[in-house]
Amino acid sequence: MLFPASESTPVPLSLSQDEQTTLYHAAEEYSRWFDRMLWLPLSSSLASLLPRDIRQHKKAIDTLTAITGAWSESQPPLDDEFLPLAKRVLVHQRRAVAEHQVILRARTVHRETQDSIDALLAPIDRLMRREWFDHVSIAQVPRPTDFLTLAEVYSSLPRDTVPPDPLFDEKFGLLQSPTLFPASLRWHRLEAWLRGLPVCVAFIDLDDFKSYNTALTETVIDRDVLPQIMRAIEASLFVHGTAFRLGGDEYLAIFPNSSMTSAVALLSSMRRTLRRLPIPRPPGPVTCSIGLVEVLPDCYYGDYEIQEASNRAKNYAKAQGKDAIASFRDLAWLDSELAIFPTSDETS
Repeated sequence: MLFPASESTPVPLSLSQDEQTTLYHAAEEYSRWFDRMLWLPLSSSLASLLPRDIRQHKKAIDTLTAITGAWSESQPPLDDEFLPLAKRVLVHQRRAVAEHQVILRARTVHRETQDSIDALLAPIDRLMRREWFDHVSIAQVPRPTDFLTLAEVYSSLPRDTVPPDPLFDEKFGLLQSPTLFPASLRWHRLEAWLRGLPVCVAFIDLDDFKSYNTALTETVIDRDVLPQIMRAIEASLFVHGTAFRLGGDEYLAIFPNSSMTSAVALLSSMRRTLRRLPIPRPPGPVTCSIGLVEVLPDCYYGDYEIQEASNRAKNYAKAQGKDAIASFRDLAWLDSELAIFPTSDETS
């Protein structure tokens, strides 16, 4: 488990040349992000009145970059005062590389190239699996909202940082298109980071959907059943979250500013609504299996990895008997930590 960190006293970190190179590139990338999201917007808004926290963080980044950018056989260990920042830049870099992997994978069908893309995270993951990473608290990065009004923050964000326009799926026009999910999650993670809040993502899968097609035919399902189900999902999550149609029986949902507990409450209410739909029996009543993950501001997973984790949690709910909500008991989202989320009102 990588988060939260323990309170153990950190010790200087000895790095191999490859590890130092990995950390150097992470520090460089983090420095560019810091300039883009904090230094330049705050400089534009506050001119020479930059807060001390920002100037100190900028100086620490520059120092870490300089230290890791020079290698020699007699290189001393990285002093423990830089370890919290080293953890911060690795967390940032891991998410950035994971999201870049998705873009690169979409461009090629060449197996060897795909393998090379898949290996991009390996150096970062190896460094994060070392013992020091668990024993160091992560450096807190200032947020623009610590210093500026929300109006000023939004006006100063980079031009390519904008919320996606709504886009309904073409077949039913009731839920959002799955092509909108990555951009929506990216935007909600940014907004949540500005406020220090979590975001939850759910993977929703209708149970025993093949029995619906067998009993009622695909034509009847598309005409009479699925529109009812999707209207119920959309109405249940309205205001609190956004649902995306993946397929006939699979959906994704994003819950901004939502903890695991509040997301479970919304999903439980949605499940009760689905069970009450007037679907012919059999195959009704409508039940579903759900995988749920809570994405904290310091989450180091990319957006696709978040979707994949919610999918794994959904598969666990299916394997445990269906009609349930499953999630992870740890923040590293290990399969060994999957569990059914206890609820008390399943038959209401």
